[in-house]
Amino acid sequence: MTGKEWLDILINLVTNTVVIGFATLIISHKLNKRLSDHNSELQKEIEKLKVSESNLHIRKIDKFSEFTDILYGAMRGVKYNKDPKADIQKAMEKFMKDLIFFAGEDTLKKFVEYRNYSHIVKEGGQNEQAKFQFIIAELILEMRKDLGYSNEGINVDHYMHLIVNNWEKHKDEFHERAEKAKKIE
Repeated sequence: MTGKEWLDILINLVTNTVVIGFATLIISHKLNKRLSDHNSELQKEIEKLKVSESNLHIRKIDKFSEFTDILYGAMRGVKYNKDPKADIQKAMEKFMKDLIFFAGEDTLKKFVEYRNYSHIVKEGGQNEQAKFQFIIAELILEMRKDLGYSNEGINVDHYMHLIVNNWEKHKDEFHERAEKAKKIE
């Protein structure tokens, strides 16, 4: 091969390398632009999702607070020997109407258990009342979990401390009664 042929090969090689490099640069730029646009759209969607999740979280807090208001209204009625049945029933119907949209699967399951056992507790005695209190405590813990709390280190006894005076004194008695209570079939 002559020097001119080597020079032609070298020129072709350099030209092809420059063309390929330039083409790669253009393709890379277009891909980076698309990726950047995609990333921007994805960030917008993530922000929308965060806002939506935040709004849902607020609604869940409102709904679950409604439930605790109902519970405390019922407890006040029992404590002061008043019959708030009509108000409680109306509030519970309102709560249940929205529950299916806001509660997680485990919360819904526990709420169904709560509703089913509420019929048993009406005809039962102290054992069923103790069991029912534990079901309510479990439901409250499920609602907390639904709101994003881990409940690590928290159990039904923590809730019972809030609603039963001298819980430590009555704790064993409540657990024994709950064990003896009728079961849901």
